Amino acid sequence: MPVPLKYFGAHTGRWSGEDKINLQNLPSRGGDAEIKQTIRAPAGFRLVDCDSSQIEARVLAYCAGETELLAAFARGEDVYKPMAATILSRLQGRTVDVSEITPAERTLGKVTILAAGYGMGALRFQTQLRAQGFPEADFDFAQMVVNTYRETYPRIPQFWRDAQKCLDAMLAKEKPCYLTQKPEAMEPTSKGFKLATGFLLTYPNLRVDEENEMFYEGSRGGSIKIYGGKATENICQAIARNIIAGQLVALNEKFKERGWEDRVTLTVHDSLLCVVQVSHLDESVELIEQEMRCTPEWARGLPLDCESKILKTYGG
Repeated sequence: MPVPLKYFGAHTGRWSGEDKINLQNLPSRGGDAEIKQTIRAPAGFRLVDCDSSQIEARVLAYCAGETELLAAFARGEDVYKPMAATILSRLQGRTVDVSEITPAERTLGKVTILAAGYGMGALRFQTQLRAQGFPEADFDFAQMVVNTYRETYPRIPQFWRDAQKCLDAMLAKEKPCYLTQKPEAMEPTSKGFKLATGFLLTYPNLRVDEENEMFYEGSRGGSIKIYGGKATENICQAIARNIIAGQLVALNEKFKERGWEDRVTLTVHDSLLCVVQVSHLDESVELIEQEMRCTPEWARGLPLDCESKILKTYGG
C-alpha cells in the first residue's frame, strides 16, 4: 500500500499527511484502534516497528550540555527513576533511594523528563500529570516538580533563556548572542537556527505585540507565538527529524545493497516502520536497530537508542 506523506510538512521539517490522509495519526486506543490491525504485512514478510527511545530528551540534553544526563543515557540507565527519587526526596524531606521507586513513581519521573523540558508552567504540567495517572496532583505539587526538574538540570532552562536571546537578536536583525552551550549540530544566525545538515529553522515576519509577546507567521497563515522554550522544542524536533531522515535513507540503501526486498514504508515522528522478509528477519532487526543507534557525524556526543517490535499487523 503506498503511503502518501508530505516530505516537509511541519515547521520543524517533520513529515505530515497528504492526499487527505495521515497514516502517522492512526489511533492506537479506543474503538478505532482496529484500523491499524487491518494493515498487514504481505505473505512471507513481517512489520518491524522501531522507535528511537527518548530522542527529544536526549537531543535536549545534548543541546543544553547536560553532561550527567547525557552520560546516563549513554550508559543505558533508566533516567526516570533518579528523577522520581529526587522529586520524592524533596516531597518527603528525606533521601529516597532509586531502589525504592515503584512503577507508578517511575511514571512520575518519566512524565517529568518528557514533558518539562521546554519551559512548561505548573498549571499545564498539572494537567499533564492528571492525564498520566496522577488525578490528585494539585498546583503546588506540579510547581514543586517543575522547580525540581529545572534545579536538577539547570543548563536546560539556561538554554531556553539563550534561545530567547537569539530570538530577540533575530527580531533586531542582529547576529544572535553567544549560546552558553552551542551544540555542534546547530548554529544560531540572524535568519534562524541553522542545523548542521543545512536546514534553516526560520521564523518569518518575527514581531512582538503590544503585550511584548513574540509571534511569527505560520506556513498556513496566522500568527504563532514563539518564546525561548518553544524555540528549544523546535530545535530539538528539527534535529530529531534530521536524524530519523538520515536513518531512513541509510536503511533503504543497506536493504538494497543486500538484495533484500525489505524497505522502510512509514515514518511516524521518531519511529520507522519497515516491511522485512521472514527469511532473514533476525538479521533485518539487527540491522535496523544498529542503524537507529548510530549517531550521525554532525551530532557527535549524542547517544541514541531504540526499541523494536516484530508485528504481523500494524496494530500488534
